[in-house]
Amino acid sequence: MLTHTGERQRDMCQKTFTVGGSLKEHMLTHTDERPHTCDICQKRFIRHSHIKAHMLTHTGERRHKCDLCQKTFTVGGKLKRHMLTHTGERPHKCDLCLKTFTEGDKLKQHMLTHTGERPHKCDVCQKKFTRHASLKRHMLTHTGE
Repeated sequence: MLTHTGERQRDMCQKTFTVGGSLKEHMLTHTDERPHTCDICQKRFIRHSHIKAHMLTHTGERRHKCDLCQKTFTVGGKLKRHMLTHTGERPHKCDLCLKTFTEGDKLKQHMLTHTGERPHKCDVCQKKFTRHASLKRHMLTHTGE
């Protein structure tokens, strides 16, 4: 829906967007739809840019290198996050319990512990999880893998 400022907004999480395509892409995070599939390992992704970065894991190409410890990374963002391990910086802080995190996504995940929200639901037994990875691991109990 459009807000009074002309921005696009989603009722589910209150995130706003000025570009409709961004909203459409963001909505996939709520549905677990992942339209981009790796031809090699079948892993699925929301964004095309994510599958491009993922493909580097199959080629072994690591263009980004830490000058301090020589560790290498497939994408620059991972190197940037890694650098926080050298500085000890944890810039993302929970306003409720003051716990700090190196990554914004980890803070978002942490916030679910305060809200009790469990957005990832098992289609078989209806059990709910805070993390998609936990749901995937749980699904193995149903498949016997």
